[in-house]
Amino acid sequence: MGKVFSLLFDSLTSRLTDQDIEVLQDRVKALNYELSLLRYKDSDDEDIRLAYEYLQKRPPLCADLFPYEKVREMPSVEAHYDKARKMWYVMHKGRPLYFPKREDENLVSIFYRYAIEYDDNLGNGYRQRSPHAFQSERYHVEPGDVLIDAGGWTFLDRIDDSTDEMLDEALEVLKEDIVDKVKNKFSADGPEVPLAEETHAKPIEKDVGTARGLLALDVIDKVSKVYLLERSERWWKPLQATFAPYQDKVELIKADLLGKKKLKKLKKRQKKQSIGLVDLLEKCGRQRVFVMMDLEGEELEVLQDAREYLRTARNPITLAVSAYHRTTDHDNLKRFFESIGYHTETQPGYMYTDMNDGHGIHSLRRGVIRASNVAL
Repeated sequence: MGKVFSLLFDSLTSRLTDQDIEVLQDRVKALNYELSLLRYKDSDDEDIRLAYEYLQKRPPLCADLFPYEKVREMPSVEAHYDKARKMWYVMHKGRPLYFPKREDENLVSIFYRYAIEYDDNLGNGYRQRSPHAFQSERYHVEPGDVLIDAGGWTFLDRIDDSTDEMLDEALEVLKEDIVDKVKNKFSADGPEVPLAEETHAKPIEKDVGTARGLLALDVIDKVSKVYLLERSERWWKPLQATFAPYQDKVELIKADLLGKKKLKKLKKRQKKQSIGLVDLLEKCGRQRVFVMMDLEGEELEVLQDAREYLRTARNPITLAVSAYHRTTDHDNLKRFFESIGYHTETQPGYMYTDMNDGHGIHSLRRGVIRASNVAL
């Protein structure tokens, strides 16, 4: 009987065109989307209610990582070209923020706008909630702080800069994803979505929106020192250009922030491009420290390796840690911080993603948890 069904299945699927298969895949994704939303239908949580109402208005194939209505618009963004460095940049608080050479004028504007308005990781309140904001009124960078800025990596960052052909191809795919493919997902009589929204759908999945060094540049006047981690070749020169005027207080470290388990799996050359949290904290001495961590799901492991140092530290330490890469991240991080005596605060709002879980069912997750060994 099993053989009969197998032959029947093969007969049916052999008649499907690539377009038929794509339609079926889209329907499965749409069903997953609807099933994911059902669990939140009757929630009493105000943040969840707002997210649910917003997501219900979205097309199934355009699920939104930041599921909240926009409450204000940011001014238009103008990209500028530095002929000497051959790089595009935007002005942030009167300071140039540079981008990799192969990113053109339009992409630079899109990525910066994404980070400021859509991701809103500076917490400027462009949406009803800003779930990925790293600072709050209570937990923020103070004058004189040492800032450890350890962001995540992106889809393009894993491509070596020497492989020009691969990189150019990846950029073309990215540009197509940002505009054309999103438009094609809507039927002629489907809901109208503004271009600003369309251009964000695909970058969300690849984490390409974060302008590297943005937090550090935003607070550069108030901090005493910045340790900025970035292993990606393609971001190294832009960061050097951005922070050239602040060489006295900014140390660029060409490394990933990793835990011991991850380090054991790396080759010798890769280990040289890695660093532990304790190594960074020791550089800060007795000064007050603010740590920003967005490590694509490695946050808890990195913190666990530094448990004893964090628990016994005499200097004030505040950490703002991404908590959305896995469904269990927020609760596990909260338990960890409480176990070492730290006070915690969760950023209001939820992010909507299936990142790193691999089951295809999206869920609402807290975006950032903050913790400090000082009651604030």
